[in-house]
Amino acid sequence: MHLVFGTRGIKHCVDIWKAHMQSQYFPYVRKGSSFVQGALQPMQFWSYVFPKESFNDVMWNLGLTGKYNLPKSMIYGVLRKSLNLKKIPELQLNQEDLKKIPNRFIYKDTVSIYPIGIKEDADGEDKAENL
Repeated sequence: MHLVFGTRGIKHCVDIWKAHMQSQYFPYVRKGSSFVQGALQPMQFWSYVFPKESFNDVMWNLGLTGKYNLPKSMIYGVLRKSLNLKKIPELQLNQEDLKKIPNRFIYKDTVSIYPIGIKEDADGEDKAENL
């Protein structure tokens, strides 16, 4: 079974809760008598704030380099509209652009990234709450 729910709280308290949830084992009787670990699979939304000039760098290092193959669902369009976001432009890089992008190690082997939208800051918006 899959139980879907949300959490909210102080980060270190949520981290402790996550560790406890990930350490739970349950009887599994389908194939003999054994136990199976509960699988806590996060479904999270993130907002990543960065300078506009670093768009290529951020998109490249997150692996968002072409057409975005989102699962067929209206939810992404609904989320984008409700969050007042625009569609993310397709990344257009030439060889010269690629040379300018620093090679960063960002572990994402078992992480799926589903881009939803993008929002530009108004000129002069330097306050964190506006980003």
